[in-house]
Amino acid sequence: MESADNALQKMQSLPIKEEGLFFAKFILISLMYLGLLVIEFLGLGFSSVYWFSEYPDLPMELAKNIGYIFILSLPAIALSVLIASFFANIWIALGLGIIGIFLATQLSDQSIILAAFPFNLPFQTMHGTDAAAPDTLVWIALIETVVLLVIQKISVHVRRYFR
Repeated sequence: MESADNALQKMQSLPIKEEGLFFAKFILISLMYLGLLVIEFLGLGFSSVYWFSEYPDLPMELAKNIGYIFILSLPAIALSVLIASFFANIWIALGLGIIGIFLATQLSDQSIILAAFPFNLPFQTMHGTDAAAPDTLVWIALIETVVLLVIQKISVHVRRYFR
């Protein structure tokens, strides 16, 4: 969307840095995703308290799992924002995202390398993960997110020289 109606050129005239806008876009998308997860947790939490009262720890387990899913989804969000910033045509970015999700569904989670693919991380479960312990995947997700955001920042600076 940044390429529509010369929005990139307009963003450069703003009194804030261009990479700050992309980071804000990442934060905004992440917060919207977190909002969706909170709504899901509220529904599942209510259901677990109302219908499954014999499992008192179930709402806390749901909260842990939703936090885990959120952290593991951050690299996919960062990679999607990075891909979208490279292409002026939104359909190319959308197509690459769909290919990434399709590839993630085909990958096995037997290997830590395959499990660490950014689009594959959200499909990992907290319990029964074959590749690694959940805390290892959390660290991998956080490192991938930081690396992808740094690549985004560098690409914004490099892109200025090739316009």
